[in-house]
Amino acid sequence: MITVKTELDSIRDFDAWSGAKDTLENIIAAGKVDELDSLAEEYFPDGCTDTELNDWLWFDSDSIYEYLGLDENGEIPTEDDEDEDEDEDEEDEDEDDEDYDELHAQEWMAYNNEYDYGDDASKK
Repeated sequence: MITVKTELDSIRDFDAWSGAKDTLENIIAAGKVDELDSLAEEYFPDGCTDTELNDWLWFDSDSIYEYLGLDENGEIPTEDDEDEDEDEDEEDEDEDDEDYDELHAQEWMAYNNEYDYGDDASKK
């Protein structure tokens, strides 16, 4: 097997294919190429082949986007996106509260079912 490595000044010059092409185009459009270059140098300190770079861009796009501060579509988040995230967080908190309340009620009922008030309760 022959391994071919190509030296690039920037990932901007990389001729990506398949899903990596979309990832690279999104990052270029978001103006995050310099940050991607730095990330790639950290990720591949000894360099990589074209296929390794392409696979990283394609299959690790979610992690790359997150590191670059982009949303899951490779775009810079807008205030509307942040508002939606806050709304989802509030919904999650409401569900957590409901789960806690239900669990607390179940524990309380189990405790009370174990305690026999019997005739002693009527004597008080």
